[in-house]
Amino acid sequence: MRTTCVFGLVLMQCGSALADGNSPTFGSVQNMVLKASISYQCGEPVAGKILCRFRDMTLSQPTNEETEKRIADGVASLLKAKPEEFNRCDEFAKTVTALKAGKPPLDANPAEFLESWNATPDEEKARTITMMDAGAKFCQTRDPASAEAFIRMGEEVNAATCQIGLVQYDREFTLNPSTQRWQATIQSADECGTIAYSEFYRSETAKDTPFWNYSTKAIVTNPTGKQWSGESCSKADQSEHRYTWNVTTMFASCKYVKMNP
Repeated sequence: MRTTCVFGLVLMQCGSALADGNSPTFGSVQNMVLKASISYQCGEPVAGKILCRFRDMTLSQPTNEETEKRIADGVASLLKAKPEEFNRCDEFAKTVTALKAGKPPLDANPAEFLESWNATPDEEKARTITMMDAGAKFCQTRDPASAEAFIRMGEEVNAATCQIGLVQYDREFTLNPSTQRWQATIQSADECGTIAYSEFYRSETAKDTPFWNYSTKAIVTNPTGKQWSGESCSKADQSEHRYTWNVTTMFASCKYVKMNP
């Protein structure tokens, strides 16, 4: 059963500006839909341009639809496995028996295993044994029901895992005098001819404050091309993603957390 945890991605509450208030200097913005937080620090304007350093942090978790698809694909793959892939079923069953008794498997270094196993939380030990037990059962029966039970058990962990990603990069912005927005464009070398567009702008209700909002979007210039996934470039996400300076706490149904580099 999943538990609900609160995960804050708040880096800095406020954005700041220069004395004249005409350009962003540092702050944090957040997108609740994407579960993403961006902190930034910009230099002083030179000839209508500023250089900003970004620290982009995202929190992602598989959707129910993605999890069910992975389960279906995993079951199909297991049922197509060749007979020779099950030659070690007896050894697998013996490993499960050893784990249930708190003993090292036959092919493990006893001292290293016990050091690691004894440091593992009881809940994680039980989950590992249950999942391996399901795997041993499938190894013997090789029927659809036991295949799904084994795959689903592993995917339940994946579905309850939130991955945290962090990317750092620099971007140069140019002031648009007519809109008073700081804009940046980067041309990609991909087959879609993607242009990454982003801008700093003030909220209509907070024009007199030093706080800046931020938005990004991808512009596809070659819709007939192919993405790296094989899909048509015309299906690429070209929607605008807006980040607000008014950051708050994010909620996520996570039981496990995986830190990505």
